[in-house]
Amino acid sequence: MKIKLILLVTLTIFSTTVCHAQNDKMYNALHKAIKLNDKAFYSDEFYEKAHAFSINIGVNNKGIVDTVIISKKDDKELNKLFDFKTIINKIQMDKLNFIGYKNELLALVVMVFRGDDYFLKINNGDQLISEWLAISSTTSKNEKMKRKQIFLSPIVIESRGKPIKN
Repeated sequence: MKIKLILLVTLTIFSTTVCHAQNDKMYNALHKAIKLNDKAFYSDEFYEKAHAFSINIGVNNKGIVDTVIISKKDDKELNKLFDFKTIINKIQMDKLNFIGYKNELLALVVMVFRGDDYFLKINNGDQLISEWLAISSTTSKNEKMKRKQIFLSPIVIESRGKPIKN
């Protein structure tokens, strides 16, 4: 289990250091589109858990988003935390912020975790590893688009502390 967590932390650090600098307006638009369900996130169910998924955004030669692929959009727990249909719609409706990325594929990793010790104590380590593997499995879908791939800085949503009791 510790080896898996070390691998995960290494992958996270690697993904942050190899990222391409992105346009602030575009990155802010993505950040606004990715809304977290706070009530679910702060519930007992998600205490000491971590999740990861990728959002791959295909931009056509006119600078318009034509494809959005989310690596784990069918995952039940992630669907409690995020409304993926809304995220996809908001990204596809944005006609301004992706114009500088014509004929490119933007890859964004989103990491969510909550607990007292960050990665030192996670109760769903095996699930998290499978989520990281699902991120890499989207590569075959991306290769079919034959577009230059740009890695964006990951978005990390984290919180420390035990669940709030009402």
